[in-house]
Amino acid sequence: MKQFRIPTKPNQALSVIALCNEIELQYFLQIRQATGNIVIYLQKNGQIENLLPAASELVHIIFFKLRYEMKQCFLKEKRILFPLVSDAGPKDSKDLAAEIDPFKKTHQHILELTQKLRQIMCRFETKPDYSKEYNDFNNELQTLENNIFKWILIEEDLLFPKVYSDLAKAKFISTVFR
Repeated sequence: MKQFRIPTKPNQALSVIALCNEIELQYFLQIRQATGNIVIYLQKNGQIENLLPAASELVHIIFFKLRYEMKQCFLKEKRILFPLVSDAGPKDSKDLAAEIDPFKKTHQHILELTQKLRQIMCRFETKPDYSKEYNDFNNELQTLENNIFKWILIEEDLLFPKVYSDLAKAKFISTVFR
């Protein structure tokens, strides 16, 4: 898997708003592009080569379920989560946790669907004797998986902790300067 990093200025962490914008503009876009390419392949190939018919059908079902779950999650994040954590969010960490937890559960479900696709597609293996179209399809599935991992990692390891940290700092400052 390629290494990646969030672009930041030296010695500067991104703000919550900047993280939300980065997630939306970079990762949502990359995931949408990969899913679009996969949809094109699946629409052209009802039966995926190198797979038994039942496995091919299962790939279709799981992929379109994954696509639906991501689409719904992106909409909820853009309309609910990002505005909530950016500024007008709850003033209590318990309230905030109650708002963030459903997104963590959705992330877990998306990762499970991705893992199922990986298993059925033999770890997205490409071989010289497979057709170029099939190898491109597997590469696109790998790209999608990588972008999903990056998106979830950034939210769960950077965004959510940053939100909790900012809330704790604000609470501390308001307590000290009462």
